[in-house]
Amino acid sequence: MDFFNNSSDLKQWQQTADYLNDVLRDTAGEQLSPAAQEKMRTAASRISSNKWSSHRLVYTLSRLDTKGLIAACTGRHLDWQTALNAKACFGPTEDLQKIYLTARKQGVSLQLNDALNWSSRAIVFCPDLQTSGSLETTGELFKLGADPAYDSGRYFSRAVEDCGIEMGRLFARTGLSGSIIPAQMQNAQAYNKPLLYKDLRELYWEYGRYTAADHETLVEKKNIDDANNPTLKVIFNFATQRVSEIYEFSNKAFPPVLHEFNFENYGQAAIESARKKLTELGGNPSPDTGILPGKKISIRPLGPDQAKS
Repeated sequence: MDFFNNSSDLKQWQQTADYLNDVLRDTAGEQLSPAAQEKMRTAASRISSNKWSSHRLVYTLSRLDTKGLIAACTGRHLDWQTALNAKACFGPTEDLQKIYLTARKQGVSLQLNDALNWSSRAIVFCPDLQTSGSLETTGELFKLGADPAYDSGRYFSRAVEDCGIEMGRLFARTGLSGSIIPAQMQNAQAYNKPLLYKDLRELYWEYGRYTAADHETLVEKKNIDDANNPTLKVIFNFATQRVSEIYEFSNKAFPPVLHEFNFENYGQAAIESARKKLTELGGNPSPDTGILPGKKISIRPLGPDQAKS
C-alpha cells in the first residue's frame, strides 16, 4: 500500500505517521542516521509530489515523537513551522515548548500567531476527525508571546464562536485592548450571530470594561444610557487604598465630576471584586491594611486641566 498518496482516509494518515515514526527512531545522538536521512528525503519528496493538504501534514506531524520530529526539522526534511502548528493543534504543551525553543536556538524564527490559528478554532481534518481547540496549548502560545488581539481581534472572535466562552476568557485575560470586544460585538450583530454576540457581551462585562493601569491600579469604565450619555470611570488604587469615580459627559457643557472615597467608606464587595480582577489581569494589588487616612467622601467638579488627564 502506498502510504503517501493523496487521501482523506484517517486510517491511512495514521499508517503514514507510524511509518515515519519507525524511520525517525533511527538516530545517531541528536541527528538522524544516514539511512534515516535518505528515507526522510524520499518521504519529503513523496509528500510534496502528492500535494498533501495542510490538514494532513499537521495531523501527521502531530503524531510523530518529538525527538525524531526535531531531528527531521533540524535536517530540513520537515518544516519547523508546521511542526509547531501540529503540536499547537494536538499538544501536548511540553512538545510545543520544546519545538519552539529548539527552533529559536537554531536561529529559526517561528510565527506564534500562525500556530494560534491551529490551537484556538474548530478544524475539520477529514470525515473522521475534527478538533475543537485546546485551552492548554493556546495558553502556552500566549506565554511564549502570541498576540490575543491578532488580526484586529478576528482570531479572538472566531475562537469564541468555535470553542466557546472559556477560550474567549483565556484570550481576554491575556490582554485585549478596550476596543476589541465592542468591535467584534458589532460584527456579530452585523452578520446576525446572536449566540456569538451573547458570549462576546458576557466577555465585555467580565473583561472589556477593565484595564490594569499598573500592578496597583484597576480602571473600570461604564457607559450609562441616558440623554447626556455619561461615562463612569472607576479607578481602584490599591497602593493608596482609594477609589475615584469620574463622570464624564459627551455634552461638554457639563464638566466632569469627581467622587473620591477611601476603601473604608466604599463597598467592600466592589473592592474585593476589583482586587480579584486586577490580579486576574496580571496585577499585584497591595493588601488592605485599613489604616490609611483620607477623606470619607469628596465630591467636586473637575477643572479643565484635570478633565484631560
